[in-house]
Amino acid sequence: MEAYEIINSILDEKQINKRELINKINSIIGDNIPEQTIYSYLNGKRKIPLELRIPIAKALGEPLSAVFQDKATIDLLKEYIKTPTNELKTLIISEYANFDDVVSLPVFEAVAGCGAEGYLEQLTYSENKVEIDKKILPENFKAKDTAIIRIVGDSMSPYLEENDWAIIQLRKGNIVLADSVYLIAHGQNVQIKSCQFQADGSCKLLSINTIYPPIIAETGDWDIIGKVVARLKVGSLFQVR
Repeated sequence: MEAYEIINSILDEKQINKRELINKINSIIGDNIPEQTIYSYLNGKRKIPLELRIPIAKALGEPLSAVFQDKATIDLLKEYIKTPTNELKTLIISEYANFDDVVSLPVFEAVAGCGAEGYLEQLTYSENKVEIDKKILPENFKAKDTAIIRIVGDSMSPYLEENDWAIIQLRKGNIVLADSVYLIAHGQNVQIKSCQFQADGSCKLLSINTIYPPIIAETGDWDIIGKVVARLKVGSLFQVR
């Protein structure tokens, strides 16, 4: 479907009329775009410019990628998501979110390697935080001792891909090591892998992308930083897949 068709479908589903949408868009951007111009976008007569796509998605109360699914929009998302900024927050949190249901997560300075290297010495918190609507998080989610980290590499694709974000429940004290997907320290690197814990104290590190072979991390050469409990995908920011 074309973007204007998706917009009109959302308007019908939410019973929002076009004039109401136009007023919301102008309120968000702090400008007064002529109604006729916006009508031409909504009727498919003119291509919707990139600078209006975020305001339109916000006015609809939908994630940007649910409305605009072309390459230009995905490229726009990739640029925004590289660094947690106020603009990123507007993409993750609906304008209409109840802020009693929003959790603020610290952001690691480091990146997590998935077929590429992230460095252990950078595993400190940056000055940034990202607010996330709790509705995308697991029911038993606890905000305490949780952080978010950006992904580089493709070894965990399609579960996690380049510039996606992983939400990590940090390890505190002793934990039961059940096979799952973890953020780990392996040597001097920070990686996200599917971990299988061996009886001899080693850990088998598995990639989802089958071009990467399994790695055996020997006893004493690995440590669990935390468990991946949720993901923010570049192309579907409100959605966790």
